[in-house]
Amino acid sequence: MIMWLRLLIPFFGTTLGSTVVFFVKNKQSELLSRCFSGIASGVMVAASIWSLLIPAMNQEKNILVIVPGIFLGALLLLFLDCIVPHMHPGTNEEERKESHFKKTTKLVFAVTLHNIPEGAILSLPLKSNDCSKHKAFWIGSLSGIVEPIFGYVTILFSNWILECLPFCLSFAAGAMLFVVVEELVPEMAQGKHSNLPTISFLF
Repeated sequence: MIMWLRLLIPFFGTTLGSTVVFFVKNKQSELLSRCFSGIASGVMVAASIWSLLIPAMNQEKNILVIVPGIFLGALLLLFLDCIVPHMHPGTNEEERKESHFKKTTKLVFAVTLHNIPEGAILSLPLKSNDCSKHKAFWIGSLSGIVEPIFGYVTILFSNWILECLPFCLSFAAGAMLFVVVEELVPEMAQGKHSNLPTISFLF
């Protein structure tokens, strides 16, 4: 029971973050959205370094294990980015136009593909893309369910995973950094110049 409660903590955190969508105005300002993207970028870069790469390098001194993990993590996201129909933030232009998915479905794919840990950062852009507050909240919350699922899988295969943990950590870091550079930084920098999104990133 205690194990499941611990595994569900990240999901509860994502759900709590998603509730922010109920406290913002119907028309979210572009600058506020960019600031949220800046905060998310900073958090994910910090998590990639301090929570993933540094522990990986502490456990595995061989750089030939760490570097390939980073590149493979980024390549996986690049591969999914190429094959999954989705939209990039700040634009209605769709990739993979031959797909017949509805716009809302593609938005869900985009949320799933770019699983941003912060529920607030995820649900607010959804709301600004003609999603209702409740739909944005539920999509943001459900994106966090993958964490307890894969946490349980990790426990089941802990003996095997422990041996390749440094590679797994660097793999996750590469995936997170790809999301930051591919999606969040461009969204943070678009529109009229302002230093606030940059300050949000540093914050």
